[in-house]
Amino acid sequence: ALIVKAEVDRRGLPGWIYTRESLLDDLLEHDTQELHALGVQLERESEEALVAKHDKMVHSRDVTIAETRALQARDLRALEALQPLWTEDNTETEGGNVWETAEEVEGREAKKREKEIAHLTAASEHTSQLIGMEEDQAKTIKRLTREHEDQMARMELEMKDDGADLLEKKQAVLRARQEKRLQQGKDGIYGDLVWSVVAERVKEAETFVACLSSDFLSDPVCLQELEFAFSLGKKIVAVVMGSMPGMLDSPAPGVSHAGGNRWWPPQGLGSQLGSTPPVNLYLASGPSPIHSVVFAELYAILLEGVEGELRKLQAQVDGEHTAKINEARLRQTLFKQSRLDSRKEWMLQGSNG
Repeated sequence: ALIVKAEVDRRGLPGWIYTRESLLDDLLEHDTQELHALGVQLERESEEALVAKHDKMVHSRDVTIAETRALQARDLRALEALQPLWTEDNTETEGGNVWETAEEVEGREAKKREKEIAHLTAASEHTSQLIGMEEDQAKTIKRLTREHEDQMARMELEMKDDGADLLEKKQAVLRARQEKRLQQGKDGIYGDLVWSVVAERVKEAETFVACLSSDFLSDPVCLQELEFAFSLGKKIVAVVMGSMPGMLDSPAPGVSHAGGNRWWPPQGLGSQLGSTPPVNLYLASGPSPIHSVVFAELYAILLEGVEGELRKLQAQVDGEHTAKINEARLRQTLFKQSRLDSRKEWMLQGSNG
């Protein structure tokens, strides 16, 4: 089958024969895409978790700072309430009397000046305390903000490291499953994924080439592929690649390969393969099957399928082109009719005027 595929590819019909090696290539491609999809999924989930954690920490920071500011405002108001107030007694406001001596006046004024100095000193110290408290409160807010930012930065690094470790572990598990699946594919054991790939390729195919042999007839997967292609109405080309039951039966002494077509179609496959004799590369004469007349027959059948597809595509293109031409002609006819109607209406209006 590999030799036949290589020759068909070389002659200009690449990909028309799907072999087990083609299947393994598809599985490897699927594995690559699967690993990439896993990375994208985990990256998206990690990003969503990071955003949620970040939002939660931002909310926690805002609440902490808001509560701290409230406490700071309360402390600031309490300190403001301790602001020194100026009070005057009656002797300071009423002044002295006519009997007051100069020494008494000077003493009273000296006490007043001392009181003013003490008040100014207390007011200055209070203002300094307010300024100091505001500065300390600003430093506290800045420290809390920095601590939360550092905590968020550490959290992001930890989550990224955890995400990388998780991705590595999941990729290791996935690779192990892929390797097992690939080995099963090499051994001809078809799992759900393998069969889904095969089924998709059968759906895409225009022609199903059944490479028949005794092994084919005893392989349940090969028979499943054939039945699936038949159920989809695909054109089935039977190619004998190995000995078939009854093919080499000799009913008379000295008569070789006298089985004739009595071995065809194989038992139970008459509906799928029909009664038309297959392309028998197994008994083809010549130095090799690909240089035989039989191979030329097979290639002609495949080429006919290609030409048939090309004719379908050309018919589709021609139909679309014809539809566009007809649409353009219809538009032109409608435009001409519209102009005639407008001219007719204008002439009628002129005659009535």
